Amino acid sequence: MTATVLKFGDHPPGRGGKYEQEVVENLRNKLSHRFLILTNLSFPTTRSLFYECDIIVLSSFLCDLIEVKYLYSFVDVYEHWLTSTDGFHIGNIFAKTETKAKVFAGKLKEPPFSVLKFPWINSRVLVGPMELDVRFKYQDHKVNKKVVTLSEVIKYYKEEEMRIKDNDEGEKDWQRVKQTWKQYSENFHENISNKHRLGRFRIRKLLREEDNLPEYSAIDEPPCNVDVHLKEYPFDLVGNDTEVEAYLNEITRDMQILRGLRHPYIRGVIGHFRTAYSLVQVSDWFDGLALETKWHELGGFAFNDKLSLVIKIVQSLIYCHSKGVFHRNISASNILVNNEFDDIRISGFEFAKDFELSNTMTNTEMNQRDGRIIPPEELQSGRNSSTNYRLYDIYQLGLLLYRIVENGEWPFDDAYDYVTGGPVRIIINHKNERGFEEIKNLIFAMLSCKPECRPDPMQRIEDTLKDIIASNH
Repeated sequence: MTATVLKFGDHPPGRGGKYEQEVVENLRNKLSHRFLILTNLSFPTTRSLFYECDIIVLSSFLCDLIEVKYLYSFVDVYEHWLTSTDGFHIGNIFAKTETKAKVFAGKLKEPPFSVLKFPWINSRVLVGPMELDVRFKYQDHKVNKKVVTLSEVIKYYKEEEMRIKDNDEGEKDWQRVKQTWKQYSENFHENISNKHRLGRFRIRKLLREEDNLPEYSAIDEPPCNVDVHLKEYPFDLVGNDTEVEAYLNEITRDMQILRGLRHPYIRGVIGHFRTAYSLVQVSDWFDGLALETKWHELGGFAFNDKLSLVIKIVQSLIYCHSKGVFHRNISASNILVNNEFDDIRISGFEFAKDFELSNTMTNTEMNQRDGRIIPPEELQSGRNSSTNYRLYDIYQLGLLLYRIVENGEWPFDDAYDYVTGGPVRIIINHKNERGFEEIKNLIFAMLSCKPECRPDPMQRIEDTLKDIIASNH
């Protein structure tokens, strides 16, 4: 029979939470029925603070409070702290776990536990993943098993179990303990802590986890209490700690670009921080969804309302161009709109060109975009030093303008067919509106296969759109 697990709360999000869950499953499957495992148990104090315990391992012969830390590559263990890759520091870790153990011991003196007998409570730090290099700078923590890996702690528990002989009286006491904890867990729901944190931010929910780069809705700590958007860049995509800096320099191109852009229609980056195994980007929160998911709603909008939406996009791109930044991935997936369609944010800057950044993207990386938005000049000749990225963005904006007018339809199915002379679908929506001919001519000029024939600069496009709107009033 395997160990019994009682769940009191959810594992935290991110790599740390996943490893914590892996630890629990391993303990469950590799320990016997003589062990009880409590997960994410939290206790309020007199100051209304919650002490959450990652894992508590109970038996008739031991009681361990375990703090789980998921680190990267290695960990150096000192008397009071841990350090890891790139100087990452976890301070006062042993004092904090001892405090949690004392709080837990105090709880065991209260009903319904006060009539039961419990072993002395120890606290440990379990570090992972399995292949982590643990280097003890303070040897007492190694001797006392204060810092352990998953395999080490399982081995230790099995050895302790072998040392203890079964007896009927002890088994009866143990069954009382298990039953008491089961009953307690059934009445615990109102106290479950959902205040999982990433850095100083409390996680509300996981938004997406595509491309191994999780994103979260979160809230800042008091007194700010403002909503933020977090994007996490884990280190485990690279081979060793010496590659971390180069990896982060590459993967956070959009963050480096956005740190220099502050515009009301651009999802801005307001900071970043490090965890033991990742870098986390902090952005302004915007309560909206990608335009790509909202074509049906847009279909009921008036001609002028659609053009007003495009003007906001144009204004943000004019600002970017003034800062030497060219988006190169303008698509409905990267335009976030609110429910009323009167506010937007531009995202998706991971493919942008910033002439102040020296690093460039490979063709393989650029080809991760939707192939239908690649401009004719790149399809025909590839990217080179003479590419005019302002005209590049204007072409992609022309595609988006067409799709907004046509409620999501594309002007063609295949960009290469279009470049080589394939037909472009006609525009059928709003043909009876004043300004329809002007918008049609503007779109086809923006979609010209010859970059020099496109309207330039972007300000000309904004002026044309405003003139059309004004003529309809």
